[in-house]
Amino acid sequence: MKKILATLIYLSVIICAANDFVQMEISPRNVFTGEMAQLVLRAESSMPPEIIQPPKVEGIRWMGSSTSIRSQSINGNLSVVAERSYSFIAEKEGSYTIPALTVRVNNRDTKTKPLTFNVKKATIQANSGSGKEINIDDVVFSRLYLPDDKKTYYVGEYIPLEIRVYCKADMKINLGYPEISTGTDNIIYKNYQDTNPEKPQFARPRRGIQEINDTEYYCYYFNTEIKAISAGKLDLKAKTMTTLSIPTERSRRMSNDPFFDDFFGSSYSYQTIRHTAQTGASVLDILPLPELPKDAKWLGLVGNWNIIPELSTTKTKVGTAITFTLKIYGNGDLDNLKAPELQIKEFRIYTPEVIKNQKKRSAEIRYTMIPVREGILPVAENFCFFNNESGKYDSIRFSEKVSVEAAAAIITGSNGPNVVDSAISKQDETEKPEHSLAGLMYLKRITDAEKIQNDYTFSWCLAFVILGILSVIICEMLAYFLRGTSVAAKRKTEAKKQKKTLLERLQKAQPEQVYDLAQDISEYTNNALDLSPGTSLNETAEWIRQKNPELAGELKNISAGAWAPGATVFSEERKEKLIRMLKKLVCLIFCCSCAFLSAEEWTQDDVIKAYDSGNFQRAKQWYVQKLEKNGMTPALLYNIGNCCYQEKEFAKALLCYEKAHLLAPRDPEINRNLELTRRELNLSVDTKLNSPADIPVYLRNQMTPGEWMIFASIGFFILLLAFGLRKFVNIRVTLPSAIIGGIMIIIGLSMTISLDRTTYAPDRAIILKEGIVLRTLPSETAAALNDETLKNAESVTIREQRNKWIRIKAGNAIGWVPADAVGQLNGSKFSVF
Repeated sequence: MKKILATLIYLSVIICAANDFVQMEISPRNVFTGEMAQLVLRAESSMPPEIIQPPKVEGIRWMGSSTSIRSQSINGNLSVVAERSYSFIAEKEGSYTIPALTVRVNNRDTKTKPLTFNVKKATIQANSGSGKEINIDDVVFSRLYLPDDKKTYYVGEYIPLEIRVYCKADMKINLGYPEISTGTDNIIYKNYQDTNPEKPQFARPRRGIQEINDTEYYCYYFNTEIKAISAGKLDLKAKTMTTLSIPTERSRRMSNDPFFDDFFGSSYSYQTIRHTAQTGASVLDILPLPELPKDAKWLGLVGNWNIIPELSTTKTKVGTAITFTLKIYGNGDLDNLKAPELQIKEFRIYTPEVIKNQKKRSAEIRYTMIPVREGILPVAENFCFFNNESGKYDSIRFSEKVSVEAAAAIITGSNGPNVVDSAISKQDETEKPEHSLAGLMYLKRITDAEKIQNDYTFSWCLAFVILGILSVIICEMLAYFLRGTSVAAKRKTEAKKQKKTLLERLQKAQPEQVYDLAQDISEYTNNALDLSPGTSLNETAEWIRQKNPELAGELKNISAGAWAPGATVFSEERKEKLIRMLKKLVCLIFCCSCAFLSAEEWTQDDVIKAYDSGNFQRAKQWYVQKLEKNGMTPALLYNIGNCCYQEKEFAKALLCYEKAHLLAPRDPEINRNLELTRRELNLSVDTKLNSPADIPVYLRNQMTPGEWMIFASIGFFILLLAFGLRKFVNIRVTLPSAIIGGIMIIIGLSMTISLDRTTYAPDRAIILKEGIVLRTLPSETAAALNDETLKNAESVTIREQRNKWIRIKAGNAIGWVPADAVGQLNGSKFSVF
């Protein structure tokens, strides 16, 4: 007991004796360019001093920090000395000044005095044994090259750069990719993702050997291309971080016999130096593009291009589509390619399709055109691109005449572009009211009857088969429902139990032991916030970042410290603050719940008013919340589809309408909007019976699999009834009834199986984003499967899921795409909801 008391008194004396005086020095005294040095802060304290705001000194690159605490005895007086060292590298020689710093010691802030020190250029000793000192810039250096020493470029024109890093052949070197600076942030790198996923801004590096001034050097080649997005000056500079292992002197020979020296060899001692190889080029002038020609349509291209316009045919009929194509190939940037809007008299022109092939530097723009009257119709257009070699716009003129014959159907409407109507006969035109297309984009009111009807359909289907099975299924569904709705409550209860235990362990733990409780903290926060089991602390921090950024930052620090113990010091103050924030976690949950309830306070009238006033995004959010809460219904999907259509998200609108069509295949509004969306996306629309063979498929698609099961159940009921009445009714009545019932069973089951394998197959899906690339592996860094990109709303087949990626089949190709880029037509996975 006396020893413990004495120890406590000793620690109290040390803490009380701690002062705020901070020593600041540079270690080592001689600092050389490219070599690691430290800014050391030292104080008599139980905790190391800490810089509040690291200084920004030009030419100094800060690397990290480390701490140490030791006790020392001077003339019998014991004291505790704490140090914190900030490592840095000086990139060039000269005099440097560390300004006055605010340093925190013993939870109090104090000011230091400025500190000045000199940095010398690093020199090394040649390995020849001569002892001659040489400059490190003669050992490793870099150069930046421009093609043909060209000094003037245009906005949007790619500038090819080559950075070469030279190193003496007898040196060992590790180097990173160069860092290019231009004095502005208005440059864009060419994407080399397919050939160099490690660093997409550069092509794959190469290495060669060159002789300079009778000295052999390894040469490392880094090639890239940049383009400026605004006019002005570009001061091109590049620096490459290198680490050299330089042999400095020959070790002592193993013997005096040259034979043994040659046989066993001799070794060298190595000096490790970090050096920044810097280089620069002349200032480049970036010129703006001249004024566009008034009589030409701008394609957005800069470079040397060949453009070939052509028509698929010059003979057609009214209402029959033809294709106008622009074939593009050459040298330049395809990222800025855009399809201009065409307005050609007597033609309806749909939204164009743009296909790019970056590897081959080629592209196509395809316009679908429908003539609206017969006769000889001219097709004349003028396109242009900017030729960076001549400094002028090159024009491509196209003029052709199309012979259009009369057709049975008549096209009505305007001649403007992006028209989504189709050829309508005179008879159909008189039967339909004027402006019927626009009138179908209204919202449906949501009622409880629709959801009840869907459940009731399935219940009746089972009731006709056997009443006893229905009761069992209802009980199982009820139990499943109760289990499903109670999962969140169970997790909250589990979190309450974990909270008490976790807080007790945190109170007892030493500050450095907090990292050992990272897994327990993760389990508690996941249960308390009802996040998916296995969610990491980093993901949890992102989820609550908007609500409590302080707690989010602490969770990220704990996650990092759990992976690298000792990298950062966890103080007692931080531990107490963490405990307080974890105690208040329930308040964060309540706030999130209140935010959800406030969104539910909107009524349908409010949502319809928002939709009518053009606030389609807010209306869509309300309907999506309803869908997540109550499940999918045709009216909800229809309304969400309308909002997506109004926001020009045609692929998502198509997904919603397709899902609604599967639930209500005979709804005229859903079918009409589905047809409009497919036409907007230039997809085929086949709603006609072209032959008698199409009749079974047409009839099959008029009902859902559940309705066909009811049809089969009614047939089963008629069959059983005929069998039961055989002793009371003449066989001439019961036998035909039994046959009819059997036929109904066969038809109903056949249609159900056929629909489940085709229209309602769970692997059917569509692409929701433009320009998606198929990859060989489920990773952003994986190589592309081919040069083609998937089209918006393209039909694909789902094969499997892995994390946030799915494997799909598109045409004959099978590869991986992000899960959020695919919408499953029948089911809740891979959708926009």
